[in-house]
Amino acid sequence: MVRFAALAFALLLASCASDQVDYIDFVHANGITYVGGYTTGDYLGRALTDADLGAEQFRVKQSVATAGKGPGYQLSDGDAAFVGVGQPVYAVRGYAPTFRLAARHDGRLVLYEADTNPAARTGRDLLDIEGKVVGIALVSGKDGRAILGRINDQSRIDDLVRLVLSAPVDQSPPLAAASPRTPLSTPTAQIQIRTYGVFVSFELADGTATRRNYDVAKGVLQRGIKVAGAFRSAIEELAAAAPTPTLLPSTINLARRYDLARATRVTIKAPPAAPSRDPSLVAKLATALDTELPAERSALGAGDGPVIIFEFADHYVSLVYDRA
Repeated sequence: MVRFAALAFALLLASCASDQVDYIDFVHANGITYVGGYTTGDYLGRALTDADLGAEQFRVKQSVATAGKGPGYQLSDGDAAFVGVGQPVYAVRGYAPTFRLAARHDGRLVLYEADTNPAARTGRDLLDIEGKVVGIALVSGKDGRAILGRINDQSRIDDLVRLVLSAPVDQSPPLAAASPRTPLSTPTAQIQIRTYGVFVSFELADGTATRRNYDVAKGVLQRGIKVAGAFRSAIEELAAAAPTPTLLPSTINLARRYDLARATRVTIKAPPAAPSRDPSLVAKLATALDTELPAERSALGAGDGPVIIFEFADHYVSLVYDRA
């Protein structure tokens, strides 16, 4: 049986069996850590092009993924996970460099957005989106792709964006507890908040988008923006109107469901051995999984076998192989 599990977001994931560290795609400058996973390619907003590049901001001093740094390493300005040493990192036209940067690695242009900023006090210190949002979409937390609902009214969009940008930021764990909800003008049916959560995509006027996880229960927008009240009520309203989830299919083609052939690399974790990475495995495993496999519902993380991670430019797909 093959089980699918969402790969938990973390900057560093250290293996208990060794000092091997898995890095997500990031760059670090001026004390800010920027992550390359807030946009999702061609299915949520367009990709960047050379025309989007602004002035060069800095050149990478160290590529930590190949520098042999241990789990306790503290990031320094000029560090990157996968961008090569000496490679330029650019501003993105139309956006503050405290929000967006861009750089190339592995033959592609990657958009990075601010994740951790010790100087951030309000949402606008992390997100430079005021006057630029033309749609707010609720995105499925299951696959990060499916649009479950969208707010198109510009006046309402502007009001909700102002709430996000003026909201306080707390990036120190644990995040804030839930605060009272603002009642909706029209009562909705009771909503069950599923354990996998939801994503909110801010669709921007230039065709790009920024997608952020939203913890509905705590009223926290990634990363540490404490916006509940009317914003949370709007997201709950979208969730209440979302289509009824489809029944679990009897079979599933994992290769086609997650477009595995488009991955750039495969990482296999099978402790106590150190993780192995091999771009050549993409085609082999995608071909092997390009068939209808029997499916059944199981708890996340229930498998005890190897974890097979397909790495894309802007997201990961993690499969747990259950030896049973």
